[in-house]
Amino acid sequence: MKEVADEIKHDTDRLDMLVNNSGIGILTPQKTDYGVDRHMAVNHVGHVVLTTHLLPLLFETARDGTTVRISQQASNAHQGAPKDTQFASLDEINSDAGPNGQYGRSKLANILFARYIDRTVTKNGHPNVLMNATHPGVVSTKQSVADIHEPYVLPTRGDNLPFAC
Repeated sequence: MKEVADEIKHDTDRLDMLVNNSGIGILTPQKTDYGVDRHMAVNHVGHVVLTTHLLPLLFETARDGTTVRISQQASNAHQGAPKDTQFASLDEINSDAGPNGQYGRSKLANILFARYIDRTVTKNGHPNVLMNATHPGVVSTKQSVADIHEPYVLPTRGDNLPFAC
């Protein structure tokens, strides 16, 4: 992600919007080559690294009064995170909380990161840098209709096509 940020900074002198939207859905417990839960690595850590490395460019764009925005695609599935989640250690992040719990934990991290940026960036000297965490809704994707490993089915319309918001 640092290399991606460096390429962006090399190719442009301004960045008005950053959308952190890469992610993986609900899957079996897996770790990256770095030993981090794959949900957390893809859905959250990558976004943090990219955003952190692009903050100087975002600050520069906002210097003239332009409002820059960071959109963090979270999910209301954050409610599925284990209730005792504290992000206190790598062991906790890597603990098997089940597919919904691990996905939910990564989405809770997205929301908390947006709150952190608001507290430490927006309200601390950069009021024109705004970050929101949003729930995009249920959408019909290959992930949601073929690859999903949830213990429940997605809502359907009368024509048996997956429901899309």
